[in-house]
Order: sequence, then structure tokens, then C-alpha cells
Amino acid sequence: MSLWDQIIEFNDEYFPGWRDNRELIFFSNALAGEVGEICNKVKKLYGGGTNKNTPSQADMIFEAVDVYIYLVLFLEAYDVDEHIFASVFAEKMRINKERMIRNSMSTTEESK
Repeated sequence: MSLWDQIIEFNDEYFPGWRDNRELIFFSNALAGEVGEICNKVKKLYGGGTNKNTPSQADMIFEAVDVYIYLVLFLEAYDVDEHIFASVFAEKMRINKERMIRNSMSTTEESK
């Protein structure tokens, strides 16, 4: 079972009404909050704030998992399933690769 499917199955089991409240603002704000938690840990890593500490790799990964969970739920609320996402991901990576090749060729030509 994919990670995506595990997230959906977990939510279906423990939050059975989650599909009824598919307000994007809830999922987007939850996603932003989780990204903010990563940013706060990085800030503290670099001495920001009043409480410098060094989060462990496990701490950072746990926060990243929360980001992934809410990203999946956000996309599902927007009627994007894993297969649609994978298809768009492949297209976006193709575009990015073409852009990088084009940029590297123009940089090479400029240095001549």
C-alpha cells in the first residue's frame, strides 16, 4: 500500500467525517502550520529566537511527514488523487529538466 493510500486509510478510520468537510482553507492552513513547524526548528538550529537547540534528524523527518500528510489531504480535498498527482508530477519534472537544459545551454553560449 502506498504512503498516500495509508494516509487516506488512516483518516477514514480515525476521522471518518474528514471527507465531509473538504474546505481547502482548513487543509491549506494545516499544511502551512506544519511547514511553519519545520521553519521554526531550522530557526532554532541557527540560533534564532530565545531557545537555541539542535533538533534531531528524526525531529525534522517527523515534521516533514506531517507536511506530507496534510499535502495529501489538501490534494484529496481538491479532488486530486495519487494517480493524477503522479501524472502532473512527471510533466512538471519534464518541464523543469527542459528548463535546466535550456538554461545550461544559454550559460555555455554566454561564456564563449
